[in-house]
Amino acid sequence: MIPIERYYAASDKVFSAFQESFEKGDLDGAYVFGKRFARFSTECLPTHDSYKSSDAYFKRLRRKNVDDVRAVLDGLEYITSLMDMEEMGKSSAGSTNAESRECS
Repeated sequence: MIPIERYYAASDKVFSAFQESFEKGDLDGAYVFGKRFARFSTECLPTHDSYKSSDAYFKRLRRKNVDDVRAVLDGLEYITSLMDMEEMGKSSAGSTNAESRECS
C-alpha cells in the first residue's frame, strides 16, 4: 500500500495549484484544481487504511487537509459566484448589442 504521506503530498500540490490560480485570477484553473482537490480529499483519502489513525502525526496531516478542504470549498463558492456574474455580464452585453442592432 502507498504511504498516506504521499497522498497528502499530492493533495498539497493540487491545493497549491488552486491557490496560485486563484491569486492570479485564473478562475477556470482555480475551479478545476479546487474540484480535484476537494474530490480527492473527501473521496479518496478517507479510504486509505491510515486515514483514521490515532497517531498524532497522522492526525495533524488529516486536520490540515480538512482545514484546506474547508478553504477550497469556500473558495469554490466565491469562484462560482464570480463566474456566474461574468456570464451574466456576457449575456447582458450580448443582448444589449442585439437590441442596439434592432434599433438601427
